[in-house]
Amino acid sequence: MNPQITNFLKEKDLSVLEADGANPALEADLDEAGINTDDRENDLVVELPGHFALCVRSATKLKEGGTMTPEQLASVRELLYVVRTGVGVDNLDIAALAELGIIVMNTPKATTESVGEHTLTLTLHLLKRLSISDRLLGREFSEAELEAEWLAKKNLLENMGAEGAAIERIIGKWEDVRQKARGFKKEKTEEMKGKDVLVIGSGNIGRDAAAKMNALKANVTFYDPFAKVRYFVPHDSEGKYMIPTDQEMPTALPVVQDRAELQQLIQKADIITIHVPDQDEPIIGEAELQLIAESGKKPYIVNTSRPTAIDTLAVLDALEQGNLRGVGLDVFDEEKAKFADSEGGRKFAALKQKELNLVGSGHSAGNSKEGQENTGHEAAEYIAGLREGKVNGFGVRIDSEIPEGHIRLVAVIHNVSGAIAKITGAFEADELNIENVDVNKANPFGGENPTDIVAFDIRNGGDGPIEISERVETALTGMSDSPIVRAMISGKAA
Repeated sequence: MNPQITNFLKEKDLSVLEADGANPALEADLDEAGINTDDRENDLVVELPGHFALCVRSATKLKEGGTMTPEQLASVRELLYVVRTGVGVDNLDIAALAELGIIVMNTPKATTESVGEHTLTLTLHLLKRLSISDRLLGREFSEAELEAEWLAKKNLLENMGAEGAAIERIIGKWEDVRQKARGFKKEKTEEMKGKDVLVIGSGNIGRDAAAKMNALKANVTFYDPFAKVRYFVPHDSEGKYMIPTDQEMPTALPVVQDRAELQQLIQKADIITIHVPDQDEPIIGEAELQLIAESGKKPYIVNTSRPTAIDTLAVLDALEQGNLRGVGLDVFDEEKAKFADSEGGRKFAALKQKELNLVGSGHSAGNSKEGQENTGHEAAEYIAGLREGKVNGFGVRIDSEIPEGHIRLVAVIHNVSGAIAKITGAFEADELNIENVDVNKANPFGGENPTDIVAFDIRNGGDGPIEISERVETALTGMSDSPIVRAMISGKAA
C-alpha cells in the first residue's frame, strides 16, 4: 500500500473534528491559524473522513469495542493526529494508533492548576471537617435520644475502668454534645502545618499539589517508581515551583522510588494524595489498608487521579471501620448515569448519611473554566504546529524551525530494515537534497511494531516549496514496498 501523504501546502480544506463538544478557545486559536474546525454531530465513523486531526475528551473511545475501532480508523488515511484534550488516555488504544501511523498527544499541563487546587480543597475540607459541620448545621436532633446515646457510651467506658476526664476526652462533655440538638456543634479540626504528606506520583499535577501543601508548611514526600530525580526543590529565586535535582538540600522534597519503601511511607503518612495514570492493580488496596489499620495512624486519603489507583470500596470500608480520618474522592469506578446504581455509588451515599468525614465531587477537578480554556489553547498549539512541521506526541518531539527554502516531510515508519536509507534513496533519485534527518521513537506503550517518526528537511535548488513537495510526493508514492504508514509535507509556500 502506498503511504497516505497529507500535503499542507496543497490541501487547504483539511479540517479538525471535535468529537466531544466544542471548545471555544481551541476553535478561536485554530481559526486564527487558518485551520477549520467541525463539531461531531452524530456518527464519528461517517464524519471523521476529511479531517487530519481529531480532538477527543473521555467520552469518545478509540479502541476495540469503543466509539471507533482501530480497524475503522485505518480507513481514514488522512488522519494524522489524535489529541486528547485532557490528561488521561485510558480511552485510547495508543499502541494500536501508533501502528496505524497516527500520532497521539494529550494536554498534560492545561489542567494542572485546576486539579492541584481541587486536591488541596478536598484535603482542607477533610482537615476542617467541613462536610460534617455543613450536614449538622441547622439540623434538629432529639435531645433525649442524644442523651441516651451519650449515657450508654459513658456507662460502657466506666465499666471498662475509664474515669472522668478520660471519658470526656473520648465522648465529649454532655453540654458540647447537647449542642447537636440545637443544630450547632463545634468540630475539632486540624491544621495542614506539620502534617506528613505522601504524594504518590510526581507528574505535573502531583508536583503542583505538593507545592501548595508545602506552602502550608506540610512535610511532603513523593513516591514515584518512574521518577528520574531524587528531589524536588519547592521553588527557586525566580519563584518557579518544583525544580528537579539530585542534590540534597534543606528545602528539597525527597522522591522515593523503591516499592518496598512505600509500605513504610503509607504507615507514616497523615495525608495520602494520589496522582497517577490508570493502574493494573490499585496502589492503595486491601493490603495497604491493612498496614494502615495496624499502624493506628488513621490518615486522610484523597484521590483526584484515576479510579483504578485505589480500591475505592476497600477505602470506604476502612473509613467506616474507623481506620481512616477522612476520604476525599473526585473519581469513581462508575460515573455519570451509572454512579447512583453502582456498588461504589451506593456505598458512598450510605456513608454520607452517617457522621463520617467523607467528601466527593463528580470528576470535576480539571473542569474549571480556566482549565478548559487552557486545554483548548494547548491542543490548538500542537495542531497548528503540524503546518510548520512541528510534532508533539507520546515519545516524539520535533520542534525545530524549517530552514528557509525547504519543506519538511514527517514520516511515520514501522520497523522496516533500511527504511530511512530507502526513502533517502528515493529522494536522491529525483535530485532532492536532504539537509537534516531527525529520528524519534514513538511507541512507548508497546504494540507489535516499534514506530519511528522521522523528519526530513528537503530542498531543491531555487525551486519553490510547492514544486518540491510535489516531487517528494511523487518520489514516495512511486516507491515499491514503502515502509511509510502515513506522512505529512509542511512548510511555507513561496
